[in-house]
Amino acid sequence: MASEADSHRPMNDAAALDVPTALIRLNGNLTLYRKLLGVFRDRYRTNLPTPETLSSTTGREQARIFIHSMKGAAGNIAASRVHAEAEALEEHLAEFEAPDSEFVRDRMTRLEQELERAIAEADRFLSPKA
Repeated sequence: MASEADSHRPMNDAAALDVPTALIRLNGNLTLYRKLLGVFRDRYRTNLPTPETLSSTTGREQARIFIHSMKGAAGNIAASRVHAEAEALEEHLAEFEAPDSEFVRDRMTRLEQELERAIAEADRFLSPKA
């Protein structure tokens, strides 16, 4: 009989969440994983900073901290593409005093797309089984 984690095993490279990897990181604690998924989903569903905020001097540090927190949370739940996009954006913001606005817009678009995919998978994982 397949476990709940097995039913969410990535079928191909396109999976937004790698549940088995996350469970290894969490010593198999599915209850904790479900809690982390819920917190991630609720915190990052609608609160992304805008590219303009990230490119401007005012509010950029607070937005960078938000992106850094998202990167860590994505790592915890094994949302590797969200993690990678957040990491690239964070590194760019740290490296340049005046970030390239086109790069920031492109990375934010990619981050939003990957975040939507991860949240949709989290919604499916957390939904009660029919």
